[in-house]
Amino acid sequence: METERIRFIRPNIRYVNEMLSTINDPAVSSLISTREEDYTYEDEVGWIESNQNGYVFSMITKDTSEYIGNCGFDELSENYGEIGIFLNPRFQNAGIGTEAITELIRIGFEELGLEEIRLVVFSHNERAIRCYQRLGFSEYGREYGVAIRDNQPIDDIYMRLRR
Repeated sequence: METERIRFIRPNIRYVNEMLSTINDPAVSSLISTREEDYTYEDEVGWIESNQNGYVFSMITKDTSEYIGNCGFDELSENYGEIGIFLNPRFQNAGIGTEAITELIRIGFEELGLEEIRLVVFSHNERAIRCYQRLGFSEYGREYGVAIRDNQPIDDIYMRLRR
């Protein structure tokens, strides 16, 4: 599966070191996780092994096969799916996230026949929130104070896009 700049592949041990450096990068982890300890090599290999089926992908560049990040459906039910994404900081602010989420929306509605696509985003991840809003997602709920960043409470914002 491909878009203009991205090739979506099954998570692959070939990229485990890039995955680890990305997920453990404070600039990335502070936007997607409340986990306090770094992920280990064993954690990442286990994640790779458990995501060889379904709709979870690693993303690489089409031209150079550089690791971009991971995305996919973290949860699927009969009527809805919940998506997640994280990008290596080198690929942020270049429209790659928008391109990947657009492809996940296509998969969800066209291939999986979902009625709704959901996601959860931290309230301080303003860039991601704007991206999701541009793509048609709207907030439908909020969980207050799920984390603290720079002595400020962070909320989980629940967003959805309906067919």
